[in-house]
Amino acid sequence: MANVSLSVEDFRQRFPAFSDTTKYSDTLIQTQMDIATIYISPEKSCMVKDNTLQQMIYLMTAHLIELNNALVSGSSSGIDGGQVASASVGGVSVSKAIPKNATELDYWLNLTPYGMQLLALLSMLTGIGFYIGGQRENVFRG
Repeated sequence: MANVSLSVEDFRQRFPAFSDTTKYSDTLIQTQMDIATIYISPEKSCMVKDNTLQQMIYLMTAHLIELNNALVSGSSSGIDGGQVASASVGGVSVSKAIPKNATELDYWLNLTPYGMQLLALLSMLTGIGFYIGGQRENVFRG
């Protein structure tokens, strides 16, 4: 069993973008952190070091907060899952390079920079693809 210490204060120190206590209350962060531990279990993740597991949970927390921000604001600006491929000023045109996504999980994590970091970390840790549920369409390619 992993020995992972999670706290809102530590999260705020590691992710200063969420330091505004008015915009990001302790309750909001703690709620999203609790949800993050459903996605990344601190009890069942024995393949990674505790500090890496902690970082993974914090990245998932930040990812969930950013998705929540987009949902609350009613827009997806900034939650686009792609890098700017080209832009123009006259007529205001922006085109995005959508990342290749092997799975829906890849797509979902690519929606925020925090999710992208988490996906990169997961890719480094797994090295090769692994199956979730045994069906071909559920393969995670790290």
